[in-house]
Amino acid sequence: MCHIISLDNVQRRYLKFLAFRVDGAYALRGTDQVLMQQRFNFDSLQLKRSMAGLSFLYKLCHNLIDAPNLLAKINFSIPKHNLRQTSTFYCKFSRTNMLLNSPINVMCSNFNSISNSCDLNIDRLSTILNDYKF
Repeated sequence: MCHIISLDNVQRRYLKFLAFRVDGAYALRGTDQVLMQQRFNFDSLQLKRSMAGLSFLYKLCHNLIDAPNLLAKINFSIPKHNLRQTSTFYCKFSRTNMLLNSPINVMCSNFNSISNSCDLNIDRLSTILNDYKF
């Protein structure tokens, strides 16, 4: 977690430097980082990490990455009846933060958050990533 904060600080400082190069003055203290990211068309590092995870999950499920041991750890959600359940993956109950923040669990829960607007088996990777961005 401390490394994530450090990387976000590096990006914030770079955006302030970029504003200085464009405007000739540093951004005011307390300027919202989201506004600066939008101004210079930057994605947040959290969004980039999530999109990289979704890309990896898509490639893993479509056999573009040969890792059968990782594929075996993914739990697909198969409803018993024709229910309105839209989640593609079953995420186990996590009693610890370590399991909750494990890469496989994070990737599957990120995809489940957009699974009502896209399908892993039909849609292309670019469509899935665009759905996650908005």
